[in-house]
Amino acid sequence: MTSVLLSPRIEAESTAPTKPMRRGRLVAYGAVAVAVFLAGLIQDGVARQGAFVAFSLTLGALVFAMLAAASEVHGGAIRVRSGGVLCFVPRARLAGTYWLYVCLGLIPGALMALDMRITRKSSVGIPDITAFAMGIVSVYMLIRLTKLIRQLRLPVGLAVSERGLSGVRNGGRVAISWDELQGASAMTIPSGPLVVFSVASGPTVLLRGVYIGSDPNLVAAIVEHFRTHPEDRVLLADGAAAIRAVENAPPAPAE
Repeated sequence: MTSVLLSPRIEAESTAPTKPMRRGRLVAYGAVAVAVFLAGLIQDGVARQGAFVAFSLTLGALVFAMLAAASEVHGGAIRVRSGGVLCFVPRARLAGTYWLYVCLGLIPGALMALDMRITRKSSVGIPDITAFAMGIVSVYMLIRLTKLIRQLRLPVGLAVSERGLSGVRNGGRVAISWDELQGASAMTIPSGPLVVFSVASGPTVLLRGVYIGSDPNLVAAIVEHFRTHPEDRVLLADGAAAIRAVENAPPAPAE
């Protein structure tokens, strides 16, 4: 289903400013990827060379995924599903870059294991630190892949309906009824802006803006409107009508 990027005229506190990504970490990962690739060219054995190349491609995919995540959230904008219930969604390419990164990360460890089997290297003696490290990375990626597969049963995005909040996916699972929701706000941590949902029974729910493709300040303002105006929740069946209702709502009285 398609989505659309909107810039609604909604007053929202700028408590979670979107910050530009720090390029230093991207440059470091890119430099390491090039170094690993070059190191792979001088390795003995096709399988071992392939493991180094696959590891460099994994780092490259990580850089690509980080760039995609950094461009996902735009200040003063929300991305919603076209038609149907109001639902904040990320772009499809975001999930694609993460799947690519995880799947590529499975290859280095497998190729290193194949290389050790072909060359019949014994585990006794000086350990192959490189093979061990790549094996750890691949095991970690296998765990991440298992989690991704399990999350496929969840709908993508944060749906706001008459029943409450539900959905998400790579940010985990959210299921909060209106009766349980005590407030919605926004904040920023080093990894990016968050939407914060205070729940009556249970821990506070923190949701990164990148997983819903929207400015957390606006998402919090929209959710908070429907929390405090239950008579408007019938409009949530039509996302466009719901957003118009928030745009046209009178400003909250100053405290």
